[in-house]
Amino acid sequence: MKSPMPASISPEAVRILRQSIHDGLGQQLFAIQLMAKLLADDLHARQAPEAEAATRLLEALSEEARLLGEFRKQITALALPVE
Repeated sequence: MKSPMPASISPEAVRILRQSIHDGLGQQLFAIQLMAKLLADDLHARQAPEAEAATRLLEALSEEARLLGEFRKQITALALPVE
C-alpha cells in the first residue's frame, strides 16, 4: 500500500534540496552557459557559419537555466503548509 504524500516538506529539507541544486546543477549549467557564450562570441567575430548554431545552443541553455529557477521555486512551495 502506498503511503500518502506528506502535506508539506520540512523547511530544512527544502533548504538542503535548493542548496544542492544551486551548488551542483546550477553551477554546472552556469559554467556551460559561459563556455557557450564565449564560443558563440568567437564564432560570430570570425563570421563562422556555425555561429548561429552556437547562438541557438546558448539560447537553449538560457531557457534551461530559467526552468531550473522555476523548479527551485516549486521546491520552496513544497514547504508551505497545505490548508
